Order: sequence, then structure tokens, then C-alpha cells
Amino acid sequence: MTRTGLRVIKAAKAEGLGVLATAIYSADEAFLAALNGADYLAPYVNRMCNYGDGVGQVVDLIRMLAAQGMDTKVMAASFKNVEQVHELIAAGIQAVTVQLPVVHAMIDHPGTEIAVAEFTENWGNAYGRTTLLA
Repeated sequence: MTRTGLRVIKAAKAEGLGVLATAIYSADEAFLAALNGADYLAPYVNRMCNYGDGVGQVVDLIRMLAAQGMDTKVMAASFKNVEQVHELIAAGIQAVTVQLPVVHAMIDHPGTEIAVAEFTENWGNAYGRTTLLA
């Protein structure tokens, strides 16, 4: 997302191409990319946090696009933790790209493991086995 990038977005759209604007570090530059025709915006959330409130900037962007009735979608990237992903999903983000360790952290809740162990024990006590298949 640069000054040249804004011109390229317009030119690509004029040729009928779909455009993903990437390397976004602020809501303002993302919004300008949307105004120039970008279909998707890819803010780098955790990298943005190095300069301030990255999650807050992306929440602002989602609100800015909605306030203007724009169809541009936000596909955030560069997440460090589950909390960043959670906050943006709660704010209405359309898409995220998340590294596998963060996805695993979203799935692997310790309470779930405890519940599965309890259910397995109860099943074993009731049916004499720990699997459904004999």
C-alpha cells in the first residue's frame, strides 16, 4: 500500500482485475485503497501493533467501510495471538489468515480436553469400552 500502489489499484480495476491491497499498516491507507477500488484489504495486525493499536485500527477500518456503505472486504493477516483474532471476528471482519499455532491455540482449550476425558471415562463405565466402534 503505497502512493504508486493506489495508481496500480485503479489501473488494475480498469482492466477488470480483482485487487487485494496488502502491506497495510493503518486504517487510513486501507480506506484510501478501498476508495481506489481494492476488493480486499490485508492489514498486518500484529505488525501494526508495533506502531500503536493494530487491532483498534482494523476495527476502525471495518467501521469506516460500513459507514460509507463500501463493499470492500477486510482480510487481516499477521496475528500473534488468539485475542487479536477474536477481537476482529467480534468486530465483524470478513476474513482472516492465521498461522497454524494460533489456530491450534483457538481450538486447544484446556477445558475441552478435561470434558473429553470425562466423557470418555463415562462412556467406558457405561459401555465397557472407550470407542463407539467395537
